[in-house]
Parts: sequence; structure tokens; C-alpha cells
Amino acid sequence: MTAHIYRPDIDGLRAVAVLAVIGYHFKIGYLHGGFIGVDIFFVISGYLISQYIIGGLERGRFSFLEFYQRRIRRIFPALVLVLLCTYAYALWSVNRYDAAFDLYSPASFAEISENIAAGAAFASNFLLWNQPNYFSQTPILQPLLHLWSLAIEEQFYIVWPLLLFVASRIRLNYLILAAVLCVGSFYVNLATVYADPVGAFYSPLSRGWELMVGAVLACVPLPSKKSPVRTNAFSVLGLALIATGLAVTTNTSVFPGWLTLLPTIGAAFVIAAGSSAWLNKLLLGNKPLVGIGLISYPLYLWHWPILFLHDKYSATLTPAFGGPWPTITATFLFCLVISWLTYALIEKPVRFGRHRKLLGASTFALMVAIGVWAQFTPNLILTAGLSESQRSSLAQLRKVTELKDIKKMYGTRSCFKNRFEQTYKIFLENGCVERSAPGQKSVFLIGDSHSASLSLGIRPLLEAAKVNFLQVSTGWCEPTINNPDGPDGAECLKINALVMDKISEIKPDVVIINLFWNAASTPPYFIGGGDYFAHLLEKIADIKGHGAKRVIVVGEIPVWGPTLPAYLAYNFVRNEKPIPIRALSGIVAESLAIDDRMRAIAYPDGVKYVSLRSLLCNDDGCLVAVGPDLERDLIVWDDGHLTVAGAKFATRALIEPELSDILKR
Repeated sequence: MTAHIYRPDIDGLRAVAVLAVIGYHFKIGYLHGGFIGVDIFFVISGYLISQYIIGGLERGRFSFLEFYQRRIRRIFPALVLVLLCTYAYALWSVNRYDAAFDLYSPASFAEISENIAAGAAFASNFLLWNQPNYFSQTPILQPLLHLWSLAIEEQFYIVWPLLLFVASRIRLNYLILAAVLCVGSFYVNLATVYADPVGAFYSPLSRGWELMVGAVLACVPLPSKKSPVRTNAFSVLGLALIATGLAVTTNTSVFPGWLTLLPTIGAAFVIAAGSSAWLNKLLLGNKPLVGIGLISYPLYLWHWPILFLHDKYSATLTPAFGGPWPTITATFLFCLVISWLTYALIEKPVRFGRHRKLLGASTFALMVAIGVWAQFTPNLILTAGLSESQRSSLAQLRKVTELKDIKKMYGTRSCFKNRFEQTYKIFLENGCVERSAPGQKSVFLIGDSHSASLSLGIRPLLEAAKVNFLQVSTGWCEPTINNPDGPDGAECLKINALVMDKISEIKPDVVIINLFWNAASTPPYFIGGGDYFAHLLEKIADIKGHGAKRVIVVGEIPVWGPTLPAYLAYNFVRNEKPIPIRALSGIVAESLAIDDRMRAIAYPDGVKYVSLRSLLCNDDGCLVAVGPDLERDLIVWDDGHLTVAGAKFATRALIEPELSDILKR
């Protein structure tokens, strides 16, 4: 291990990492694997931090106080600025729109405040752990999504110095410690990436090995004389591995996992090559790339919130700039400018200025204040001026919308996987297509997220009756998709092939199909080539041909715009009107119209169509709730996904009568 010497090529590597991430988020086609830039950042951080700590311990001059002061001055200034600006925008949005309605809009003030508090506490990864996965998020939904990686780094900065300090006292070899932790964390990564892909993505236990790769490199004794052949070979190999990772990794890859070795080992080889390697010196060490590397941290922090503004105002910006690509280019240039200003005017004075200790302490106090304020004040701001009854109703409606924890709703080994988490292997590993009681009757539920919400009623009914329940519910991977280049692409086709194989093998007594039919019948899921409903009948015939004895087609649920809780908050709670049993004005007309078309289909023998619209709607409107408790009894928790109460109500009324022969013992 050598003393820390500034290396411009490492700043160039930082530039490669941040440009890859931005390219991915800005949807530049050939950077579809750009999110691996974060993994490169992890290796760099692990290397530099370990080098600094071990160097201090070996010299007997390491100070925890000085270490954390340096970390605060490095990390806090730009982050405080981004959090303050994000909060200011959210507060401005609340003042422009009705607060009650804004509670339920994408990236609402309450949700942004929660994310700001988590960002200030470096706990964003834990907050995101129980929400839809990284690849299904957008800036509109999560303006601070990117802080998950910063949280993992900070958690590493808390634990790793303590472990190294203990190792120095008990004379434990640093390299052995780093290698054992690296291998152990990598094992956790492989063990959880299928069973809990969101957890594997956000957990410090499954991502820590990437920082430990850098730590291992910092512990390896380097030879006093460097071989030009070896250093250049390391550099070429490292950059080739990173380039391969960018080329072969996509948002449908099983990630992290084995693929993560490409950017991490690649980054380690590049760092190990040293600044004298030809590519490191001429490519990574060139001034423009080094310049971007110097501002890579504020650039990473700013790009996602700025992309939020781009997406939110794209209808205005795109015509003004003459098209989408000029708009994206202008947005990127704005990111560069504001990042450079943050680096020059905020970060450098706090890190290197005369009053850096005072500024660092002030920044720390400001960060704590931001976190506390964001955590405890949003409800007061949003409900200011409302009566007690209005506040109570809004609190109940907000709890309905907090059904974001997929694990709690569907189980940690569920048979519903949200968009981009799903691979056909997950359904096999979670036992979704296996019969718990061979020889007994079997019901197989297939479909998208709408079928997942219906399963909340079907599963307990069948399990109580000792009937085998098989399920493959996917987010936006429609069983009737005819577009191999559509969402989730080849993986979606594999999932659908798995379904058909299992139908052939098991010969289920009933297959239940439940989709968001308006989406399934339009591009990009159905791309023409005839009438969709004729295509649906062909799919049903194929299912029966593979061995299904009966098929139940569940029609589209009446969809509320923008969501049922938002509709009730805006139209009734805000005006202090009682919430009705039924309502009509909030229903999306297309969700009713498609039911008319599907009821008119001449289904073949052994196929039954059941209409959710007929169950939930009449001339007075569509059912809002199945009981008096707003928090528990609403029919859906968003625009069209059944609550537990709604799913049980629909199952008892529609599904149970159709399964009466199967449920008899």
C-alpha cells in the first residue's frame, strides 16, 4: 500500500462513471447499461478511502474526528444545496396547487419531504427498499431516487473505518479482512438477487463488496518497479471490461449478480494500472475528462432532479428548443453549468477554504435541520387551514396510498414481480408454479399487476379449501403480448413460455386471466396484425389446447383518474362533502367501454367472462368502498389496483361462484 498521491486518471474514471449514469438516465440508446457507472464509483470510493485510513493507521496518525470532518466537508455542501432546492420547489408546487390534491400526485410534497429526510440521514436505500424497484422509477415518481448509492457509501464510511481500527489493534491483516468481507458480501448478492432483487439492489450487505473490491486493491502491496507491459495490459483489460458491461447489461438483466463483476473488476484493473499506463494517461487523464471528474459528485447529485424538471415541463421545453434531442442537450449543458458553479462556489470553499472547519460544522448542523424539518413538518404544511374532520379524512386516504410495500402485500417470496424485477427464474424459485398438493384440484392465475391485486382475494380462498393455487403475475408483461421488442422484451416471452409449459404439465382445472385490458390491447403490447380480441381468443384457445380444462376471463376494473384517493380528496374532502357510496365523474370512460366490447365476444365452450364493471357499477356510478372505513375499505388503492378488502369482495361475488365445484370437498 502506498501513500495517497493525486491521480488525474481516477478523476477521468469518475467522469466515465458519471457520464454513463447520465447517459442511461437521459435514455441515450447505446448507454442502456449506463447505470453500472455507480458500481465504478463504489470501487473508486472503496479504494481511496481505504488508502487514506490504512495510511493513517500505519503512521499512527489516523483520527476518527478528522476523518469524519473531511467526509462532511466533502459530501454535505453540495447535497445540502440539492436538498434545499428540491424542498423549495416542492413547497412552491404546493402553493400553486391544492394541497389536498397534491398529496396524491406523482412526487407529491409529502413523498418528496420523506425522501429529503431519508437523503439527509443517508438512509435513502432503506426507504426505497420497500418500493417499486429502481428500474421502474422515473424522475417524476422519485426526484431523489439517485441518493440510494450515496447512502450506501456513507454507511460504508461509518462501518469500515471502525473495522480497520479494530484490525490494527488486534494485528489482523488488512488484506485478509477486506477479502473475507468482499467474498461474504458477494455471496449475499448472489443469494438474494433472485429471491429479493430489490433488496439485493439496495442493501449495503449485498452491495458492500463493490466498495470492498476497492479496499482489497488498496491493501495489496504494489511492486516498487512497474512493468509497462503489465500496467498497459491492466488498463486495456479494465476499460474493456467496463465497455463490455455497458454493452451487455440492460435494465432487464439480473442485477446486481455476476454481471456486476464487469464494471467492478474493470475499475479495479484501471486503478491498479496506475497513472503511467498509456490509456490512463492519454484518455482518462485528458483535461476535459478530468474536469468532468472533478465535478462528478455535484453533477451526479444535480442530474436527476434536473431531469425531473425536464420531464415535468417537456411539453413546453421541447417545442421551445426545437425537438427532444436539442432539449436533452440543453438540459445536460445546464447540468454541467450548475454542477461547476456548485463545485466552485460551494464545495471548494467548504473543503479547502480558510474557514473550512467552521463551514463544515455549519453544513452539518444545516443537514440535521433539513432532515428534522422534512420529517416532521409536511403534514402541518399540507393541512394548514383545513378542519379537523378534513384532516382526519385526508390522513386515512393517505394511508391507503401508502400500500407501496410489495413484500407486505404479496409476501417476500411472492408470485407478483413488478416491472424489470421479473425473470422466469423468480417464479420457479418462489414456488409459484408448483402444486403444494399433487392430485388435488388446481387453479392457475395469470396476468399483469391487476391479476396480482385480485390474488389478494383468490389466494386465501383457495388455500383455505386446500386447492392448488398457481400464479404468474407480472408488471407490464402481458400474457397476450405479440411484440417481442416491447416492454421487457425477450424476458417477457420467456415468462409467457413458462406459463404455457406449466399448463401443459399440470393441466389445471381452471386458468384465470386478469389484465389491464386497455393497455394490453394497445401498443407497445399489441402492435396490430388483426383485431386484438381475435388475438385474445387465439390465446385462450392455445391455453385450452395446452390442457386447461376451463378459462375464466376477468374484465377490466373501472379505473379512477388520477387515483381514487385523489379523486375523493379533491372533490369531496376539500369541499367538506360526505364521501359517496358510488361516484361516476371520476371514472375513466375507456375502462367502461372496453368491458362492453369484451362482454360482446362469443367465447367458446369452457370459457366464462366475468365483468368487474357489472359488479361494481350501476346507473348511479361505481362503488367507491365496500365498507365505512376509508383506510381499509376503499375498492382500489390507486387508479385500478384492488385493495385487500376490494379483492376479497370481488372474489366472493365473481370468482367463488365460478369455482363452486372445485371448492367442494
